[in-house]
Amino acid sequence: GKSYRVDNSSITGNDSSGYSISATVYDSEYGDIEFTATAIKFDCSNGFPSSGSISIDDGTTTALVTFDSCSSYTITIDGVAESFTW
Repeated sequence: GKSYRVDNSSITGNDSSGYSISATVYDSEYGDIEFTATAIKFDCSNGFPSSGSISIDDGTTTALVTFDSCSSYTITIDGVAESFTW
């Protein structure tokens, strides 16, 4: 099977400020992948995030998910953005 390694992981925050998470995941096929979640708040009645963002970067491509509201989010890949509703 495949194995992964997680390095430099950190989780900070609370319900008021939102949660921030960072980690480097090593994949034997793809190499290092940087994950960063910033100020994510879960205060929507539908259970979805209301604000904050998640960034995933493999050194070649960067993907960003921004939680705009309780009903919408935007995905940006290498500078090209598209908005969606839940």
